[in-house]
Amino acid sequence: MISMSAATLATGWTRAGTRCPNGTSDNAHERHKVAGIVPLVLVATIAALPGNTVPGAAWAQAELDTAMPAHVSAATNDLAQLRTGNPADQDQRIFLFHRTSGGLRHKVWTGTNATGAWSAWTWRNQPEVGGDAPLSSSLVALGGMYVEPSTGIWTARFTAAYNFRLFSPGGDVSVGLPMWRQIPGAYSFVHLAPPANAAGVDFIPSTGITWLDGSTQRQNLFGVAIQLDRDRHVIGHSLRELWHDGSTWRYVDHDRPTGRFYLRVGPNSAIWTNALGYGNGYVFATADTADLWALWYDTRSCASWCWFSLGQPDGGITDMRAPVALQYHVDGRRRIAVFVTAKAEDGYHLYSRYTDGPDWRPWTDYGSPPNLVRGKGFELSNGVVWRDGSTLRINLFGTTDPVDRLNSGLPTHTGGHLVDFFWDGSVWSWGPLTVLPETRDWGPAGVHPVRLRVSGAAVVDAGPWQRISVFGEDELGTVWERAWSGTWAWQRH
Repeated sequence: MISMSAATLATGWTRAGTRCPNGTSDNAHERHKVAGIVPLVLVATIAALPGNTVPGAAWAQAELDTAMPAHVSAATNDLAQLRTGNPADQDQRIFLFHRTSGGLRHKVWTGTNATGAWSAWTWRNQPEVGGDAPLSSSLVALGGMYVEPSTGIWTARFTAAYNFRLFSPGGDVSVGLPMWRQIPGAYSFVHLAPPANAAGVDFIPSTGITWLDGSTQRQNLFGVAIQLDRDRHVIGHSLRELWHDGSTWRYVDHDRPTGRFYLRVGPNSAIWTNALGYGNGYVFATADTADLWALWYDTRSCASWCWFSLGQPDGGITDMRAPVALQYHVDGRRRIAVFVTAKAEDGYHLYSRYTDGPDWRPWTDYGSPPNLVRGKGFELSNGVVWRDGSTLRINLFGTTDPVDRLNSGLPTHTGGHLVDFFWDGSVWSWGPLTVLPETRDWGPAGVHPVRLRVSGAAVVDAGPWQRISVFGEDELGTVWERAWSGTWAWQRH
């Protein structure tokens, strides 16, 4: 394990960064009310974009493939999870959703004792809607516990959302929303086509927030939409939002920062700062110019959302991957921290910035995981914040890039290792790279472990039920969990 003396959780740094001017916005957006969001761990990944095979479509698969960097567009994500918990009786559950060719299934971990237990898979088959064909999934789970106004009983309500391509000359993509409510157990499917005047197609929900506006539960999904010109050629990305006002789903397009072309948004890129009322919303995204941006909401300054730049670290940055955003408290002050992997002149590093007041602190460089293959990268995609007694703990998880050829030119089959970067209460440290307990003979490359791609993480931190779960899917389609309840162990799902 590599440790560093990083007292960054308490360091006072000088002013750096850019603030959105009061009352101004980088782009004009539809206004809508956002208040009282309860943040949760939400999971999804930008998905692969299959080619539009509809006769007469004006663009080719190759052009759509260029709409996202290869390490993002080549990935599919069929897993999502969320945690629910009743603070009144510490009833804690983790819901794991898995999208398969046969439909949507889920299973539940319940903290009925010190270790808890998983249920069997329950199928929620996806209905056929208007002849739609599912894309490779970009799955997001949103939900949480709230009090039923009519009964005063705590209940779980959540949504699993993914995208569909329509069989139409335009090849537009809509979103399917199978919604399941634990009490009284109703389950329904809602098919949401994009608005006729939408600025782009292929809306890929990647992150989101669930929140309470009084007694009304609301949800906001964010993701990338591909913008096309009149000849239907790719001209860039926009950041699109699909939000629920308590009764109706609505779309709004947030465009992209001026001068930027492509955006990356990850499963842990959106947060809301105030669980009890009005606050600030952030959706972090990285651009093709290798810099970090935030779409910011504030009722006083940016009530219609606005873009502001968080720049890039020093060191000749040429690539920046999807950001991970977390919030926690240090010495009574709320801290919003964003972590991002970026390629510097000497390889990929993990960088971070945070704010605990009106300004953003400078970048901090945390280096790279131990034993990372030279010239290859990694990406952190999820994080959890929890308490070990009174000690603040933070864990961020991700995966190393696949490696098919050694620097010598010989074939291999490595990468896809689990990455863990954590705060133990005093220092930030890298955990060892971890491989799956599953191997295969890969022909000329020989026998190597199967590669993993992390899709999400959840933490249960209540009474005797303390658990960290990291979920992923391997390259053969198997669902895995690496769980900690005093010690780490793999579990196949």
